[in-house]
Amino acid sequence: MSTDVDPDDLRAALIAAFPAEPITRDTIDEPLANWDVYEEAGELSMLEGKTWLELDAAVVEHHDVLMPYAGNALFRATLPAYLLYLVEHPAYNEVPFHVGGQLSRADDPTDLKTIDRRVAPLTAGQRAAVRRVIGYLTTREPMKEVMARALETWDRVLAGEVVSSDNQRT
Repeated sequence: MSTDVDPDDLRAALIAAFPAEPITRDTIDEPLANWDVYEEAGELSMLEGKTWLELDAAVVEHHDVLMPYAGNALFRATLPAYLLYLVEHPAYNEVPFHVGGQLSRADDPTDLKTIDRRVAPLTAGQRAAVRRVIGYLTTREPMKEVMARALETWDRVLAGEVVSSDNQRT
């Protein structure tokens, strides 16, 4: 993907694809979340009532490791905020690696089910917007490598290789 992509166009694509709906307590506390081992679990209330557009850089950086522990609905509710953060900030921190890792399908059956379950409810427009942002992020340091792996996954997602039939959708 060309590096002359305008970050404002990517922002607009995310805004068009992902409705700005408030994050609810139920979204945070869904059964597939793994808050027992998440060090910042006591501070998740800062997300409640906010939309992804209200999750600024300070919140994303504070919850840099949120995505691996989040349940499927919170993953989807926060994904555009994390992607926008990576588009708009240099991100020489842990955020790109946690986000890129969560957007990649490993060969492990559990990992396959997790990403499939998270991606299944996304619309075609949402999937395309995510893929477009990931493509742009493959041109940026320090995340080129991890986002290149994520891009391989999203190309498969857009080709219809997701979702396995035994996945629980939330």
